[in-house]
Amino acid sequence: MAPHPAISGSKIVKTQAAGLDTRRVETNCARRDSHGSAAGSANSIQHIEKLPVETLTNVFAMCLENSPVFPLVAMDRMAAPLVLLHVCKHWKDTALSTPTLWASLSVMPEDVQDTRLMATWLKRSARAPLRLNFEAIDSKIADVGLDVVLRHRSHWQHVTIDWSGRMELAPMLSSFNMPPTLRLETFKLITNFDIYYENEDVGVAAQLGILLKSSRSLRSFHWETQRQIYTDPSISLPGVAFNQLRRLHLGGLISLYDCMDILKRSPLLEECTLTFVGINFSQPSQVPDDIAVVMPALTSFTLKTHADTCQFFSALRLPCLTRLSIEYRDFDDDTPEGSNDNGFPDWPRTEFMVFLTQSACSISDLSLTVPITEADLVDCLKHVAPTLETLQIGAKFDWERFGRPTLALLTNRISPEGQVYRLFPRLKTIKLHDCLVGALAHDALVDMLESRWCFPEDEIQFVNPVITVYDSPSLLTGEDLIIVRRKVDVMETRGESGEINIILL
Repeated sequence: MAPHPAISGSKIVKTQAAGLDTRRVETNCARRDSHGSAAGSANSIQHIEKLPVETLTNVFAMCLENSPVFPLVAMDRMAAPLVLLHVCKHWKDTALSTPTLWASLSVMPEDVQDTRLMATWLKRSARAPLRLNFEAIDSKIADVGLDVVLRHRSHWQHVTIDWSGRMELAPMLSSFNMPPTLRLETFKLITNFDIYYENEDVGVAAQLGILLKSSRSLRSFHWETQRQIYTDPSISLPGVAFNQLRRLHLGGLISLYDCMDILKRSPLLEECTLTFVGINFSQPSQVPDDIAVVMPALTSFTLKTHADTCQFFSALRLPCLTRLSIEYRDFDDDTPEGSNDNGFPDWPRTEFMVFLTQSACSISDLSLTVPITEADLVDCLKHVAPTLETLQIGAKFDWERFGRPTLALLTNRISPEGQVYRLFPRLKTIKLHDCLVGALAHDALVDMLESRWCFPEDEIQFVNPVITVYDSPSLLTGEDLIIVRRKVDVMETRGESGEINIILL
């Protein structure tokens, strides 16, 4: 029998009421969850805002370490410190009141907006010591960006200006208002002028003399530039404060006379690289006989030149020297068409040996690419043999090449009693670059290699050297080449260390 209509309607009403109650409960729960989430978010913001300033600044500093160019900081609008300004007011105020967050910058501005951001960034650094890397593009924006950098030179500390992108216009490094650069410790400039604008280097040098004349804390000066030909005038840096300098790298054309002047003004110098030393015909061509330049702290000296260095080496005393590299160079790549050695002066054999003897230095790393005779080379190597660890010998043009006497000197000898005599007890690396005589008999080279190699059966074990021979195909031919290759394969297979490279191209 069907239920009474009144009873049926009552059940429907109760069911709907129950459904409403359920939805009411769900709504209330959702409302409470929403309030809880909002409260949690508010609490999180409150916690962020309650972080002590000291803690926040430490966190910010750690964020900077994520920069791909750290300790420099890239001017990236989506990275710290710029992105920190958008978290909350507390973070923004803290970041803006922390000058050290803005005291490091690596930038290559491409438009006016970039230079404006640069100016804002550096202004926030207040008086904090600045670490800067500025790279110029070939545009007038480069001048604008460099001007921004120069406006803050009074608190420069470590600065690199890469102007290599502008090959026709020199950087404008001086202005009417030139505050002193008293905090500057390291300065690096990179230029790469087109061959028709190479004399721009001279003007740049004059500007550097003004810019850096007050840099009494300068420890490192590095000017990297390219010069294709030897032409007057050479650069000169009389105004730069070098009295505290430790490291010097000069790539521009400079005369021997100015080299001596710089060395005399740099008594604390430890590393010196001069890659384009020539002659300035408007200056004295010789160093006065009564000049002696003693550099008590200099340990590394690299000289690339085409000038007569006789009196230069006669005057130089480097008692702490351990690394010496000398190259007689011509044009930029040293292989211009039609070049020969006619423009090179003779190797100053007597003066160089006097320099080594009177310096009483212990050379561990020696590199010579000079027009030296084999007899003079042997004398030089005997002098440095006890302390030498790395040897590199090179030749070019139609200079004299070396053969059995040189290889025999580098060969360890065994007495009839089996005693091994090592003239070079510390030698670990040998590089011979295009300097051996053609059609060399294989035994001279193989004897040198095997005598310096350690096999598992040897009573005295040592680390095998790294030996590289780079020469023309005429060095070893036919059966001689096959024998050398086989011997090298055996040594490298059985040796537990070391490396031998025979490259004939």
